[in-house]
Amino acid sequence: MAEGRTALSAQLATINERLQASEESKIKTVAEFQNRLTAEKAFRAVLLSVADTYRRGISLRRYTTNVAQMREVAGVAKYMRETDTAFTRAEGVIAELDEYLRKEDEGIAGRLTEAANALVAELDEIEDAHGSIGERMLDYVSKLRGQGLAGSIAEFNELSQRKSALVAKVSRIDAHNEQLQEITRRFDEAIAALTATRAHIIDRRKAQIGRLNEAFGSRIGQYRVRITVDLSGMYDRYKSFIDENMHGSMFRMAGMEELCAATTPLDLADLLETKNLEALASLPGVGSRWASELVERIGTPTVTLMLRTIWKPYLPTIRVWETSWKRYVKNDPVTGF
Repeated sequence: MAEGRTALSAQLATINERLQASEESKIKTVAEFQNRLTAEKAFRAVLLSVADTYRRGISLRRYTTNVAQMREVAGVAKYMRETDTAFTRAEGVIAELDEYLRKEDEGIAGRLTEAANALVAELDEIEDAHGSIGERMLDYVSKLRGQGLAGSIAEFNELSQRKSALVAKVSRIDAHNEQLQEITRRFDEAIAALTATRAHIIDRRKAQIGRLNEAFGSRIGQYRVRITVDLSGMYDRYKSFIDENMHGSMFRMAGMEELCAATTPLDLADLLETKNLEALASLPGVGSRWASELVERIGTPTVTLMLRTIWKPYLPTIRVWETSWKRYVKNDPVTGF
């Protein structure tokens, strides 16, 4: 968004210089009048974006908390006797606030809709006034054409139309920038919470594996059993996502398997967003041949956001060692963790 706005601003500056030249010519009156009208139309477009934002509304419900779900994830089935009272009071605090937020949410939604409707009504009146002003200006321009200024007027009109379009685009970008920042912040918070939850799940699974290995500590006949962790992880979904977005590029045959085994979706998304071609080229299975194509195909904001939601957990593997032959007779992935 920032790059697009910079390019549009540069174009706008060039057009303003040319319009300034027009303002110093015989059509100065038209230039000043048209510039004021263009500015007002652009500002009206910004206020329409504000009305749209009001209509989309905001939700306080996202600040509510699912305590039962959090307890389940944390593995707390029942509070201990010493902590039960304090935990119950803590849940009460959250429940009270949740109820307050739900009630306020309904009131805010109605007030925003009311404000949006009132704002649009005023902006409709402004649009009608701009139409009348534009008609009067056209009459004045026709008189100037009759005085032999047709060439200057044509160029001026063309520049004014281009300026109007550019100002509208820049205004829309600026109007949505705050909303974009808020959405980005909320997404970052959600990813951080998701990452923390996944880390907690991993910790619990590691604890399970530790208990199982402790139970397997003694030899079962001539066999020893142990569960280990394959750090390359379970990456079928990760690989499918890359394959889908690199379809037709032959990357599947070149290095997709190596890339997915050696990286996490989060790490790859970081490199793609920063367009770090050197770092991408150093990844297994990529090289300079595929780095730029990866950025082009899956380096867009939408795709990298989706990439960040993909999980690549470790892969538990059960290994059975036959002591007399001194070899592994079983080395298979474990499901159910």
